[in-house]
Amino acid sequence: MVVLALTFLVKSTSGSYRMYVGEGKDEQLLPNAISTSKAIWFISVTYLVFGTLVLWIVGFFIGMPADRSFLHAVWVFMSAWSTGGFAPQTQSILYYHSFWYEIATVVFCDQFI
Repeated sequence: MVVLALTFLVKSTSGSYRMYVGEGKDEQLLPNAISTSKAIWFISVTYLVFGTLVLWIVGFFIGMPADRSFLHAVWVFMSAWSTGGFAPQTQSILYYHSFWYEIATVVFCDQFI
């Protein structure tokens, strides 16, 4: 997270990023740390949008109002994706009492453990 945050904050006087100078790796996935962090941001935002959309639709179909369903989808996806399945409610995903909500969470959030 620090590397991702620094890509937006650290610039040299010439206007180019200087963070990638200290990389110590033999193989490069992408040309430098800036490209790598941009790829990570792209993947993360894509997952956030798609996962939130799926959880929003599932929440709407299990009976939540659209606005509440959207907020729960964002909260659940962001917390469950970063922690491997823990939701912000005290009962975690059991709070929703929905098989489909559990399946959607498993598909998106537990694949990274």
